[in-house]
Amino acid sequence: MRVHQHFANSVVPCHDPHIGACNIVDGRFVTKLLIGRIGTLLCLQIEQIDLWFASQCGLPKMRMDFRHSERIVRARQLAEMGRVAMDRALQELIDRQAICDVIQRYSRTLDWLDDAGQASCYWPDAEIDYGFFKGCAEEFLPIVMDIERGSDRRWHMLSQPLIDFHSSSNASSECYGVFAGASRQDDGTLAGNLYGGRYLDEWEKREAGSGQEWRISQRLYIVDWQSDLVNQPRFTPNPDFPLPTARIDKSNHPLYREL
Repeated sequence: MRVHQHFANSVVPCHDPHIGACNIVDGRFVTKLLIGRIGTLLCLQIEQIDLWFASQCGLPKMRMDFRHSERIVRARQLAEMGRVAMDRALQELIDRQAICDVIQRYSRTLDWLDDAGQASCYWPDAEIDYGFFKGCAEEFLPIVMDIERGSDRRWHMLSQPLIDFHSSSNASSECYGVFAGASRQDDGTLAGNLYGGRYLDEWEKREAGSGQEWRISQRLYIVDWQSDLVNQPRFTPNPDFPLPTARIDKSNHPLYREL
């Protein structure tokens, strides 16, 4: 009994690169990952116990009793359950990052007037509700891009989303967003509006040209506040504090990079 307790409390080295990377993911993934590794370690420890016990008693390993086989089977079942949980948690992390990438692409392609990039954020039949427009994404995209081209400067920033996965191909998310637009005034200055709101999105993972992709399948925008923007930076650097600036009034700007 003491021998078994000693081995049960011992540590079996596990040179696994995945465990070394656990500190970059959330706690749920770490827990599921460790379940898989613990199941594997149980198999290794039980085999070590049997080998030690057999060597001490002078018995061949084949003479171990039936309880040994039960323990091995159960440990392997636990290891398989842990592996399945780990695979599921890993896939969820991959899907979560894919959705976050789409949200960042949404902001960036609006600001740089990238029509194709903006279209890649939605499924064509996505249901869109911005108040001034209610309909499918395919009809919404040319309208919103014309609105953006009406500003001399535009700027969108969305927060990290909270995501809830309903299945391997469906999810919901909510995030906050701030966006601004400024146009040239009669006196030559730039002025406009700053808006704050939230995006309530539904997502679907479907087959696309390059494989399966996550895109928005439904969006409701809610505005929370609005503020005026006056005397905004012009397109020539301020000589007192000459920060670089760019006038983005059409697609394919020289500074734009496809990321």
